[in-house]
Amino acid sequence: MSTKLLPDDMAMALHIPTEPMRSTLRQASHVEHRDANHRLATLAQCQAQALLNATLEASPDAIAAISLQGALVSYNQRFVTLWGFDEASLEQARQGGLWQHCADRLMPDSARCDPGQALLPGMHDELQLLDGRVLECHVSERFLFDRLDCVVLQWHDITRRKRSEQLIWNQANFDALTGLPNRAMLQDRLNQEMIKAERSGYKLAVMFIDLDKFKEVNDTLGHDKGDVLLVEAARRIRDCVRPSDTVARLGGDEFVVVLSELADPRMASDVAHSILDQLAQPFDLCTVEAVISGSIGITLYPQDAQVIEGLFKNADQAMYVSKARGRNQCSYFTRELEVAALRRMELVAELRTALLQGQFFLVYQPIVDVHTGQVRKAEALVRWQHPRLGLVSPAEFIPLAEETGLIIDIGDWVFLEAVSRVKQLRAEHCADFQVSINKSAVQFSRDKGHPGTWIDKLKQHGLPGSAVTMEITESLLVDPNSEVKTTLLRYRDAGIQVAIDDFGTGYSSLSYLKRFDIDFLKIDQSFTRNLAPGSSDLAISQAIIAMSHALGLQVVAEGVETPEQFALLKDAGCDFVQGYWLSRPISAQALGELLQRGAFDLSCLAAA
Repeated sequence: MSTKLLPDDMAMALHIPTEPMRSTLRQASHVEHRDANHRLATLAQCQAQALLNATLEASPDAIAAISLQGALVSYNQRFVTLWGFDEASLEQARQGGLWQHCADRLMPDSARCDPGQALLPGMHDELQLLDGRVLECHVSERFLFDRLDCVVLQWHDITRRKRSEQLIWNQANFDALTGLPNRAMLQDRLNQEMIKAERSGYKLAVMFIDLDKFKEVNDTLGHDKGDVLLVEAARRIRDCVRPSDTVARLGGDEFVVVLSELADPRMASDVAHSILDQLAQPFDLCTVEAVISGSIGITLYPQDAQVIEGLFKNADQAMYVSKARGRNQCSYFTRELEVAALRRMELVAELRTALLQGQFFLVYQPIVDVHTGQVRKAEALVRWQHPRLGLVSPAEFIPLAEETGLIIDIGDWVFLEAVSRVKQLRAEHCADFQVSINKSAVQFSRDKGHPGTWIDKLKQHGLPGSAVTMEITESLLVDPNSEVKTTLLRYRDAGIQVAIDDFGTGYSSLSYLKRFDIDFLKIDQSFTRNLAPGSSDLAISQAIIAMSHALGLQVVAEGVETPEQFALLKDAGCDFVQGYWLSRPISAQALGELLQRGAFDLSCLAAA
């Protein structure tokens, strides 16, 4: 340590008495021996002190011995460096002024009082400095040093460790992109809020928020723009709630809001509509603007569920109801939703064995030439005849099959069954008959760049590609970086035609019509259903037909249910129609009989 040792006074006064020589020699020998022992002891003490000094100076911690009166007795150089003492302040500290000038910096709050009482042996605490550093302070046992009652203090800089611990804690509890609490932190906060709600009697609401059409933004504009949108969406949601409420991100485009201490549950609806309004505003993504919406599900504690997992499940179910109702809205959880969710789980389980047990079958809806009434096409539609549940609607089981990936096996079965039937119809009734087969996005993603499955199967059946029209949705065509174009070109080279199903209800851009080889557009029945002279739906249908013909595409109108709709479409120049007015979906045998009879008689519509 830096304090120097003060050697004992070595001066000795010698007196030589008049004694016999032998006695004198013995005394001289004794003095010489004592001097040698003293020198050895002094040398050992110096060596021990030097070793102690070297050890303390090698320590990365600041170490100092301080008397209970506040005098700096001893210290190492790290102490001087850590606290920034100069020579003048060191001298002042040695004289007993340490506590008066430095105690607020040297000691943690728990020790900032009388040093004789505060410096308890074994005390361990942390000290937060003004510059952000964090020091651990440890006090040793008291001991006597040069007859002074002292303690040794040791300061260890743990700033880096604290920052690492904080970083790890943040990563474990907060979303890295938005800074919002993640699932772990959300569950902890929700659990605390549930305890408070139980004590206070107030209600608590949990809202699940899903961003509609976010995937399209991500796919078309890139993930960097998608991240910008997520950060801004998080800010908008947070601005709609109170500081005491919790906004969390579960991942992807899913957010959760916990509204606590609600005197009236209807307050949750007000907050939800405020969030929807904010999310519907355009998002400025630097070089481009994006417009999305939100779907929100709301559940209440404690009436809907008493555990976190139940609240999450309920809010998720209600959110999907909002999506099914058209998005950009909020829905409350009800017991009916719980029943529907149980049926959904049951159907998913049953779907896995339905194909193996032969529960699926196909029906065919004729596609009629508007001008001749001939049937040269039909759309193959899958149906599920469950042995216990009866006929399950495609609107119910197709989305489940797509979510679970079972649509791939079901789609392959549909294709093989339809191809086998079209081969028979071509041989018996119509040599150029064509069947339309829907291909889901999940199936198409599997086949991107490798469309050999359909093409090879057609060859195995001895059929040309023209025997099949592949119906896909607009959403497949919005990713400019995918292999969609290459895949579609291979289908075209094999002679397979492509139709865009439900046209006008998906992605708003029409640029893909120029980039891809498309043969047909199918006007969605949501437009056909409300056709009337002078209506906006008629104007839209006329525009679709005119645009398609200008691009060299043909048009099929779905959902034709009245002769008036048929007449309006015919006058607009539509090429083909299908719908209940002409024919419901029928069996393969009935389709063969229809082809045998010939064309529909459409002469009665001439005056319509």
